[in-house]
Amino acid sequence: MLLGTASSGPIPPDVADVALTPRPLQDRSRGGVSFDLTPYRSLGCWIDVFDWTMSYAGTGRPAIGPHDLTGLAARGVRTVYLQTARYDRPDRTDDLLERDRLWAMCDSAHAAGLRVVGWYLPTHVDEGQDLRRVLRILEDRSFDGLALDIESRTVSDVALRNRRLATLVGAVRAAAGPTAVIGAIVVPPTTMQDVNPNYWPGFDWAMLAEQCGVFLPMNYWTNRLSSSPWRDAAASTAENIRRLKAAGGRADYPVHVVGGAAASTTPAEVAAMIAAVHAEGGIGASLYDLATTGAALWPPLAALG
Repeated sequence: MLLGTASSGPIPPDVADVALTPRPLQDRSRGGVSFDLTPYRSLGCWIDVFDWTMSYAGTGRPAIGPHDLTGLAARGVRTVYLQTARYDRPDRTDDLLERDRLWAMCDSAHAAGLRVVGWYLPTHVDEGQDLRRVLRILEDRSFDGLALDIESRTVSDVALRNRRLATLVGAVRAAAGPTAVIGAIVVPPTTMQDVNPNYWPGFDWAMLAEQCGVFLPMNYWTNRLSSSPWRDAAASTAENIRRLKAAGGRADYPVHVVGGAAASTTPAEVAAMIAAVHAEGGIGASLYDLATTGAALWPPLAALG
């Protein structure tokens, strides 16, 4: 641990980690993309920019630093899903937010035996920015995978939004190569098709299944009304896996279920999600997000195996 001067006091562990980690940009360049399904198998955890960056932490210290990742493997975690940028900081220098800190997070995860999937939420408003920020994940060897968070309805013209989504996914596929696995983080079918069919009309499930290679449905049963059948963690998990496998056109199409929200769920609900993942042949599961996952939720999560 690095120590400060007598007047400044000790440097927090995460700041010390970052201070030891900076690398020149070229040191992180990737020679080629070889992303496969491995990161999506088994247990994952999610970290967004509000929890790991100084930019979005306000005046306080970020909730999660590099040192917080060292013990995750002991809890059964195999992959960290790490948000790399956000649309509301448009400067090109923020295509990867706070690179030194981001790299420190990735290095800490890798040192702990974890994989890192970088994810980004495109808004389809600035197509160039969306593509540029996704390609930065592809180009940086700190990441073992890439996932697109496909949920923004900022573009109100649905036909235009659908075209821009298809264009973005096609460009990412072309850059990644024909065999690389790209994660598609999606609003679950039960929400789009049953709860709110107007959420995203004409959503092209088949295109995403063909171009991406794995679905990650945001199956937040905690957001549903108590009267909804999809408030049940087991029922919603099972049905979304079934529908996404059907969209993928085969019984073994890969699905990694993202449950939660962690702050509002119970150990029994998490256990029910994990049981449904096993029963329906899902390849992995996680809760959104790491910062709000209480101690009581880890034992049922670890049952994923």
